[in-house]
Amino acid sequence: MAKVNVYIPDGLLEDIDALATERGVSRSLIVQEATGAYVASSNTVRAESLRQAEAARALESMGEIRSAEDMVPGTSSGVILRELRNAVSKDPKDER
Repeated sequence: MAKVNVYIPDGLLEDIDALATERGVSRSLIVQEATGAYVASSNTVRAESLRQAEAARALESMGEIRSAEDMVPGTSSGVILRELRNAVSKDPKDER
């Protein structure tokens, strides 16, 4: 396990020490748990942001498909999606 030095305001250190004493654990464990919770929370926020960005891209794609339906009367979104999926999944070796 790595050892690090950090600067913590006196009042916060007093709170950490009081919590450690109350729980009967070390100051280091309190800092480790708090840091772990912060990192986990940050990862959750980042993941949610990525999900929202993916959802926005999906909605944009849906709008493009609707536009394509309007440009080619009689073409369903299912046909467009199949063609897009096939175009993306084609193996470059198949082009030879």
